Amino acid sequence: MGIRRSMERVSVLLFDTLVLRPIFLADRFLGEGVWNRLDRATAVLSRGAGKAFRSSAAAAGGLHALSAAMELVDRCEAMVGVRGGWEIVDEKTVLRQVPACPFLHRLSGHPTFCRRLGLTMGKEALTAAFPNQKIEFDILGTLSAGDPCCTYRLHLRDDSN
Repeated sequence: MGIRRSMERVSVLLFDTLVLRPIFLADRFLGEGVWNRLDRATAVLSRGAGKAFRSSAAAAGGLHALSAAMELVDRCEAMVGVRGGWEIVDEKTVLRQVPACPFLHRLSGHPTFCRRLGLTMGKEALTAAFPNQKIEFDILGTLSAGDPCCTYRLHLRDDSN
């Protein structure tokens, strides 16, 4: 097994143990209120990730920004072992489809993590990474909700939209 694959397996284990398990325990004992706190914390961390990526995305503008945004999503998800492919819808819209998730055993039937926190992660990171671009991020489907794959939509808006 290569070093990259070994690091990925360690990242998956750490994310599962240090992030997902405590979140679901907190949800069980503290209820819905925990999601508001997690959402705020996720926003702060995601903005930090987006700002860290900003220097490599600084030269990206227009359609290049969309390509750089795709790279940001790829990098963030690869850190925790999530892989997917991109489909070009039109010149300003792409879809990312993720057919498998290393965390589905924990997230299945609990779509709040993916829908709520995933949406916050994407929106906040992209806004911080591309402050001069309007890149919309939406989650159209998740494996945890029973959809056939996770599907994200990135759309580059211009001022005329």
